[in-house]
Amino acid sequence: MAMEEELPKRIKDEFLQCWLCLDTFKRPKALPCLHTFCERCLQDYVEDRPKFLCPYCRADTKLPEGGVAALPNNFWIASMKDLLENQKPAQDDSDSDSGMCRVHGNQDLSYYCNTCEDVICRECISHSHSQHSVSTLDEVVEKSHREIRSLLEKGRDKLEKYGSQMARLSEEEQKLKLNKLKVERHVKMAAKTLIGRIRIEKESLLQQIQENYSRISDSVKDSKTAQEKHIVELLSIMDQAHNIMSSHERNYKPFKQAEEKLGKLVGTERTETSHFFQGDHMVFHPADAGNSRQHLGQIELNRQLYLQHPTSTDTTKQDVSPHQQHSDVGMAEIKEESRKAKGSMHTPGVTKKYTLGNRGDRHGQFDHPMGIVVSTEDLILVADSHNGRIQAFDSTSWKRVNSFSTKLKVEDLSRPTDLAIGSDGNVYVVDLENKSVKVFDQEGRHKLTFPDVLLVDPKSIAVCPASSLLYVTEFSKRDIRVYNTEGKVVRHFSYVLSEEGPFAAVAHVAVNRSGDVVISDEGNNCIKVFSPDGCLKFRIEGEGRRESGGFSWPMGVCVDDQQRLLVTDRGEGKVLQFDADGKFLQYLLTWKDGLKHPYGIDITTDGQVFVTDEGKHCIFAVTLT
Repeated sequence: MAMEEELPKRIKDEFLQCWLCLDTFKRPKALPCLHTFCERCLQDYVEDRPKFLCPYCRADTKLPEGGVAALPNNFWIASMKDLLENQKPAQDDSDSDSGMCRVHGNQDLSYYCNTCEDVICRECISHSHSQHSVSTLDEVVEKSHREIRSLLEKGRDKLEKYGSQMARLSEEEQKLKLNKLKVERHVKMAAKTLIGRIRIEKESLLQQIQENYSRISDSVKDSKTAQEKHIVELLSIMDQAHNIMSSHERNYKPFKQAEEKLGKLVGTERTETSHFFQGDHMVFHPADAGNSRQHLGQIELNRQLYLQHPTSTDTTKQDVSPHQQHSDVGMAEIKEESRKAKGSMHTPGVTKKYTLGNRGDRHGQFDHPMGIVVSTEDLILVADSHNGRIQAFDSTSWKRVNSFSTKLKVEDLSRPTDLAIGSDGNVYVVDLENKSVKVFDQEGRHKLTFPDVLLVDPKSIAVCPASSLLYVTEFSKRDIRVYNTEGKVVRHFSYVLSEEGPFAAVAHVAVNRSGDVVISDEGNNCIKVFSPDGCLKFRIEGEGRRESGGFSWPMGVCVDDQQRLLVTDRGEGKVLQFDADGKFLQYLLTWKDGLKHPYGIDITTDGQVFVTDEGKHCIFAVTLT
């Protein structure tokens, strides 16, 4: 009986006592180190500090946003406390509580029959238990004490394990809640990004439809006007001929003139210049499920259409006039618009603006040009994404120098999205379709593919001028992998450890001479600049911020010789310039200049800025002074 009463007290003293107040737990709260204290005791101990040391093990502890009350409850401790408080002492129904044998009168019950499992006296041994195994009661009690002590020790170990598991389960429950919020946020950001892309693709398709309609409509109207003119002229001549025929004119000359005019008009058969065809003028082809290039689909023109001036946005392969076939004469200067127009911003230092190319697969034409880079030899290299190739031009004359495919023999498709020129002169190409980084020499010979099987969806690449390391962004993983020129992963960029947390959608990356890393975060609508060791230096907020130029979908980034930042805004069709500290300076290009969906950007040492326009399938160039 003494042992049964002692066990609950020992459990209460050893497992249910707060180490701060030395009393039974009241609202037990578990710390990350798994030690438990009363909620009120912790509040008195912590006071207003956001961080403190565990009173028992001295481990560093950071309070959650809700303070001590937000710490997880130790439900195991609370349950054990309730169990012991509600427990009633066990009742012993044995008739041997008096310690005397009921059979042999005043004989003490000082023996124990192991066979019958009952206490007996000395007389009982010789009478009814002579053939049984018998021990003294003291021996049995001592043995029972040893067994109970052993079980108590095991019980304490078991309770500690349960306590540890309960604390960990509480911590796991908290982690699950945070993980749920995190994944929900990522899904919402991914949906926002996808919706934005679909919206832009929808606007592009609608614009194609309008452009095609206007061009076809103009062609039909021109044909109608020409036919009406011909009809009026023919009716007039026929009327004159009837009048001559019905007159009594005997002069041969009027008859001859009427005959010549009628013969000229009737014999030309001008009606053949009006081309009629069967079927619709335009057809919309929805994109296949899982198409990584298009979310909605594409517009196709009826191939029987006869168009005098095909637009660069048509998806059919139309004939291109001779002056559009080669890049050396495919450059058109944009007419400068008045900077005094309402709502425009003066851009000092911008002298000339040019465009190169249109949509197609010939030399000097592009299909979704994306990444662009300028070499030290003043060559412009463009990732012509949907044509699966790299095109190179002279930055001064704009003549095409070279073109090579990025598709290897074992691949069905190739989709280069960005490129960089390493310190070794090689061209490093990010191929989204094949989830790889490929290395070519400048003649287009394949030298190496990075052996990184963990690369999922590479999007952008940049070379660090100081270290020659290559920084590659991964869109879905919100990750930046850093490689040496042999393709070995040197490290992951440590932005995850910053107070900013993971990027919502890492788009493009650039690295300046000091090793600072510039990243466009299209999900959070901002530009972030980090030191080489991953510490956030500053960020440039975008949407709704007039002081930062008000960008809404930051994409390409680059840095000039004076450490100024250049950023393309794909959402609003702008190119913005910031100083080295992130202060907005000016617009270099806007939608008023014809810019639609700018993507990649780079700048030469003499101040020429080159921008790829994925929506117009061309390159814009700006000369700065």
